[in-house]
Amino acid sequence: MIDYIILSVEIKMIDHVYQCINKSFIVFGLNFDPEIRNGIVIKYVSECRGLRITIRGQELIIQNSLCKFYHGYNHINFTYTELLRTKTYLEEFLGMSLEDAKVKSFEYGVMINVLKPSLVFDILGMYKNRKPQEMSYKGKVYGVFYENSTHKIKIYDKTLEAKRNNFNLDFGLLRIEKKASKTHLNSSPRFVDNQIYTFGDICKRKTFQLLGDDLIQSLCRIELNDVTYYKEDLTIKDLRILGYMQNYPVRGLVKQYHKKSYEEDQKRFREILSDKNQNNFDNFIMSVIEVIDKVIIN
Repeated sequence: MIDYIILSVEIKMIDHVYQCINKSFIVFGLNFDPEIRNGIVIKYVSECRGLRITIRGQELIIQNSLCKFYHGYNHINFTYTELLRTKTYLEEFLGMSLEDAKVKSFEYGVMINVLKPSLVFDILGMYKNRKPQEMSYKGKVYGVFYENSTHKIKIYDKTLEAKRNNFNLDFGLLRIEKKASKTHLNSSPRFVDNQIYTFGDICKRKTFQLLGDDLIQSLCRIELNDVTYYKEDLTIKDLRILGYMQNYPVRGLVKQYHKKSYEEDQKRFREILSDKNQNNFDNFIMSVIEVIDKVIIN
């Protein structure tokens, strides 16, 4: 479930670093190269199986996809046991504990097998009053994302993204991914007794369960837009509500200048879509829940 991460741990000052020597050096069995800015060495950088490892003063920074580090590519669901194994391997390799390494940021998510990923993200509508933003490559839309000041959610065709990186998959994969600020997570009631500050906090099974719940809750808050679906008993007013609620500029104007009517229409809009949500989206949600359960248990 945990994918991209940035960890920071304090280390003993290395003489080579202290003196800002403009030459490569070897430590932790890795070759670190200097990075220069305005003629001054600002840090030393190395790479270990896809992880970028940086030394800046007394700070060691580890960043990138833990799943790629473990599996070679992040096309497989990264389980709780695999996270613990990765932590142990890194600690043995670096010769230090990462239990108290500070977590600067991280992303969490899962992959599910689907025949055609676009059938899922094509019908995704508003999330917390924000419309979906397209993810595209060379003019081809391969997913959507939602972003606000506290978190970002991405739902996209992992098969197509992998192909861009010269990694071919012979099956359809949909990636559901979320990045949230630690402040946002730690301030929510769900995490009140399970705060996230260190890598040790991340490596708790309870944390996996809470992050899985958080991901599912976010998905359930996404409205679905599919104008090809109508119930026979819809009135002309219902159809008008369906029309303008899926037209984001008009929807914004109604919300701004006719707030009471907007709230009534929004309630009716959700009622109209409720049957469709259960028919077309609940199976998708259940698939995600099943994958998350397996990731937590294994």
